[in-house]
Amino acid sequence: MKLREWLCRIETCAGECLSGRLRNQQPPLTIMSNNVSNPYTLQSVPSNKDIHFACQAHAAYYQQVTISLNGQTVVFQGSGEGVPMQTTAGQLTATINSGSATSLQVTFQYSRNGAKGPFTLARVQAPTVTPGPVALVQITSEDSTDKDDNDSYLSIYWLTT
Repeated sequence: MKLREWLCRIETCAGECLSGRLRNQQPPLTIMSNNVSNPYTLQSVPSNKDIHFACQAHAAYYQQVTISLNGQTVVFQGSGEGVPMQTTAGQLTATINSGSATSLQVTFQYSRNGAKGPFTLARVQAPTVTPGPVALVQITSEDSTDKDDNDSYLSIYWLTT
């Protein structure tokens, strides 16, 4: 796949806020395992790269995803079906330079009472990784018993070239 095609695919992910349409597209995605710890540490972040984030809610409960990388923190929040989550600064995407860091930490939480909380840790699925000129890591969470594992849908991506 050409770099331009990968970039278009990533733009589609962020633009549509990962509505789940990519799950069945080629190339095949690598599933690392089922459930993982929350907070989750992604160990494969390259140093000195801009790491990009986008998040979408697929839930009635209020979702909160906190990302920590290289001493910086970004929080995405929101609720609804297929609704782009916003950072606390009102942005739909965020970018953090990894600096010397080689891992990042993500915490998935939800609240039955809206933005005021209290917040509860969600169940987190292991990342789905799509390698290529643009690395794409997708991590989802589950806040209830329907087990659709998409209540928060986080996309992390960076250029590998």
